[in-house]
Amino acid sequence: MNSLPDLQLLGAYIDDALGETECLALQARMERDAALRERFHAMRRMRMAVRTNAQRYTTPSRLRLRLQAAARPRAPAARQPNGFDWRRLFGGVEAIAWRPVGLALTVAALTVSVVNVAVWQPQGDERLMQAAVTSHLLATTARPLVEVSSSDGNTLRPWLADRLGFVAPVAVPPGAGATLVGARLDTLDGRSVAAVVYRLREHVVHAFIWPASDDSAAIASASMRGLSVNHWSRGGLRYCVVSDLPPAQSLAFAQSLAQADEVL
Repeated sequence: MNSLPDLQLLGAYIDDALGETECLALQARMERDAALRERFHAMRRMRMAVRTNAQRYTTPSRLRLRLQAAARPRAPAARQPNGFDWRRLFGGVEAIAWRPVGLALTVAALTVSVVNVAVWQPQGDERLMQAAVTSHLLATTARPLVEVSSSDGNTLRPWLADRLGFVAPVAVPPGAGATLVGARLDTLDGRSVAAVVYRLREHVVHAFIWPASDDSAAIASASMRGLSVNHWSRGGLRYCVVSDLPPAQSLAFAQSLAQADEVL
């Protein structure tokens, strides 16, 4: 039930994007499968929470006016002194090619509300961070947080290494006031990762870890779906910390975790 196809299928069902036959088949599966049914209800609750709590922004009036002006038809180009009409040569290419582009920009600016999502430069990173946020939300609402419950990193490290083929440096950040809850195996955008779970007062904090080609990258912070996200690379591993902590506290935790993992 943790497979990506099932998540995509449920998402399409919630979006009314499935055909009648697929809908009936999925409904029949949910009647038989309690776990699938619970996942569906959790995804629907999560979507409602995002729609209710996400920060949204409207298009500034000045930008709207500029885009509308850019979408208006241009005046006919003046003929060249020698009498040759360049617009005739190109068969009105300007009117055909550029008008839809301006119109599309205007429609996008007027109709789209932008959810506060930071843009990561590598596209693959953005997909992984989106998947990490989704996994955090699902784990905190619909499924067990951990497969192995332990506050001892020496217990969790070999358990994860045996199943993932790499060593995730499970550490407890000193002075952060966090406790180690345990760990589980997870999948982000088709990639197997370690999900290490901490608790900081009433907050659940996920640290997702997987091998990466970039050996060192500084901590970058963002807000996504109302959650704080911090990600960085070190020692051939990629880290992504997701929580509902305020941004400053989330960053402080990520910095402490990076320092603690460096010591191991």
